[in-house]
Amino acid sequence: MTMSPERTFFVLLIVLNFTAIDGKRLYEFVKNSSLTDTIKATGYMNMQPAASVIHCGYVCNENVRCVSYFYKHDDKMCQLHNSTFQDNYDLQTSVNTEYYVKTEEYFIECPQNDGNWAEARLTDGTVYMFKLMRTTKVSQPDALLSCTSIGGRLLKILTEEKMDFVRNNLTKCESIHGYSYWIDGSNANASDPFATDAYKTADNEAIPMTSYFWYPDLPDWPQSSHCIWISDIFGYKFDDVTCLHGLQTDGVYPICEKEVP
Repeated sequence: MTMSPERTFFVLLIVLNFTAIDGKRLYEFVKNSSLTDTIKATGYMNMQPAASVIHCGYVCNENVRCVSYFYKHDDKMCQLHNSTFQDNYDLQTSVNTEYYVKTEEYFIECPQNDGNWAEARLTDGTVYMFKLMRTTKVSQPDALLSCTSIGGRLLKILTEEKMDFVRNNLTKCESIHGYSYWIDGSNANASDPFATDAYKTADNEAIPMTSYFWYPDLPDWPQSSHCIWISDIFGYKFDDVTCLHGLQTDGVYPICEKEVP
């Protein structure tokens, strides 16, 4: 019996999911078989030895800006890239070389209270630094000032991508979960506090008002509850409260952020 030849596609999944005191990582690499035996001769982030294709995946994962890599089996070299390639345009021939792409997963270093800036990458590739300050409860205006004083800004959530990241990753950190936090957003300067565009960030960007961001039936007191917090009470969705609320309760704290260019 003669077997008909088949074209075989290989997929390597390198999956590591672990949670630790200082962060968590979930990543997966998929081989692009159409780019086998090719490589990018220039424009790479880094080239270094790696014992195996899996080891190269670990190296890529440890660099928050790495999203793909080529692995040269013959000389065991790992070439990291901060972009992906879909075809062999501008690639060169490299025998026994494989190409892997990181799937869209989050990377996060969990910030520690009064610790250093911690790094995180969203699935759209945006890189942020976060700093947690949970020593003293503050008002929302004071939270804004605290963050600008250290070269950052108060946590700002304007996209569904960022909302998903905050609710499903950042607030799952052991150091953050269970507490309440101010975010950038207020209608204190609005002529009509009930207007759909009343809530703005400190730099005048419109706060989204859909149920994707707000807890059901909120905001409910926009005429007096001018500021926005997120709390585990509401599943870390938006709630409107008075801007001094953090001084009147067990505490509302700032999470400061800055975007990495």
